[in-house]
Amino acid sequence: MRCAIYARVSTDKQDYDDTQLPDVRDFVYRWGWETEVTEYVEKLSGKEGVRRPQLDKLMEAAKNGKIDVVVVWKLDRFGRSALDTLNNLKLLEAYHARFVVSSMPSIDTDDRSPFGVFVRTMFAAFAELERAFIVERTQGGFKAYRRLHASG
Repeated sequence: MRCAIYARVSTDKQDYDDTQLPDVRDFVYRWGWETEVTEYVEKLSGKEGVRRPQLDKLMEAAKNGKIDVVVVWKLDRFGRSALDTLNNLKLLEAYHARFVVSSMPSIDTDDRSPFGVFVRTMFAAFAELERAFIVERTQGGFKAYRRLHASG
């Protein structure tokens, strides 16, 4: 099984070696997919418009038939929004590459699991909602800071 691991952290202060990669590597090992693994790791924001070169390389490898399964730690690490995530998952499906979320094994796009397809759609929507909440909280924090700064 040719396996691709994708990991992404949003800031320089975060480290995928502490959280994502150990969990995903362990998952890959437990499933016996460790014979041919390629890791695609990025340290950049997932916000709209930011290019993700490692994800682009992963998708190109999948397109060229070099990947059988893509494993990520959490769904929100893979896409910026529900639409972005679903578009990438549709491409992986067209490339005959399976998609698995190691922290949520029920998300598995194996063709034999219609429930897996349903769950992945629902979690993509939840991931987009969570991102919207994060943006909202961040903007609220900036506004509060500006008010406090202006008042001395």
